[in-house]
Amino acid sequence: MVTPDSYNDDAPFLPYGPLLNGFSILIPNTRGRGGYGRDFEAAIRDRKDYVEGPLEDILGAVDYATKRLGTPRSRMALAGFSYGGILTAYAASNAHAFRAAISMEGVVDFYSRALLEYGGPNQQAANANMGFGNPYDIGDRERLLSQSPLGSVDALQTPVLLECGETSLGPADCLKFFRTGNARGSAPVELAIYPRTAHQILEPALRLDSARRQLEWLRRWIPASRSDAEDKGCYGLQ
Repeated sequence: MVTPDSYNDDAPFLPYGPLLNGFSILIPNTRGRGGYGRDFEAAIRDRKDYVEGPLEDILGAVDYATKRLGTPRSRMALAGFSYGGILTAYAASNAHAFRAAISMEGVVDFYSRALLEYGGPNQQAANANMGFGNPYDIGDRERLLSQSPLGSVDALQTPVLLECGETSLGPADCLKFFRTGNARGSAPVELAIYPRTAHQILEPALRLDSARRQLEWLRRWIPASRSDAEDKGCYGLQ
């Protein structure tokens, strides 16, 4: 990632728990973000490609980590916040590259969200950033439904930890994915809804709970290898 606010201490999501316990994190620059020209930055909006192309960027990072860094594919997880949470939830059903996923504050039902925000300022923002457009237009409706993470949750194959704020996406999107994923998918979904929290966890006690929860989730699905146990001082790639 070429934008520094994705990994400094002002970032809305920084996985301190895994970082401080031996996990290494690669942050790829997916299309829709700055740093690689205007076409790259506007690719999601202009092409109305909400998740499929950006997932290719993520999988390119997987190839880089395996070929250049020597990271075993069996020891990879995917985590994301906000739009990254959307992409993580989508990847859990549409990629075979990860042992576990952590999706935070991601919209997973594009069509319902577009209907809810139609005609308001949030619709204008969604259109400007993602190209959502008019949910009553047949073409836009089909795109929203087909690319929505909830639309492919029947094929869920990666264990997912969902984290949502009580006054943000928790009562709607996170609950939909939690219920539908556990009912129809072939991998477990766990859900944590944090009280007194909107789109970002701010309270120190809640951030600590989130860090512990994330670390426990990763350790459950990516247990320590023998080499980790032999060299406890080595913070190698996990």
